[in-house]
Amino acid sequence: MRTEASRVAPRRAEAGFTLVELMVVMVVIGILTAVAVPVYLMQRQQAYDTVARSDAQRLAVRLVAWYTENVGAGPPAVTITGGHYVVDGEDVGATGDGVRLGTHAGVPAATSTADTSGWTVTTWCLNVLHPEGSQRYYSATATGVHAAPCP
Repeated sequence: MRTEASRVAPRRAEAGFTLVELMVVMVVIGILTAVAVPVYLMQRQQAYDTVARSDAQRLAVRLVAWYTENVGAGPPAVTITGGHYVVDGEDVGATGDGVRLGTHAGVPAATSTADTSGWTVTTWCLNVLHPEGSQRYYSATATGVHAAPCP
């Protein structure tokens, strides 16, 4: 026989989620998002930096070869034309997505033409950058690629 109290009391199986339980789930999702989004953005910046460094390395190899092939010549023209690097009229290959030639040190601007004035076979420096990367410049020089702008 049922008592009056057992008929009025709600059954747990029909109760569903409480507001507190739903809020806890929302807080956990918020914390996970707060951790994941910055990590994702940092990975994107590092990918952009890798593309810029790779392009700087490729240009450095081509410029060393150019100076070897053109002993005594003045500095080559280095440009981005139609999405390709061009060194003194010769296509060096496609640019990395978004990569630009950088202007001289301290000027955070991207350009499609490098300033090659004053370059010699041993003293040349080319800034390469990706505007969305965390590293502002990679410099390609006669001594290699560096994670810093040209001096």
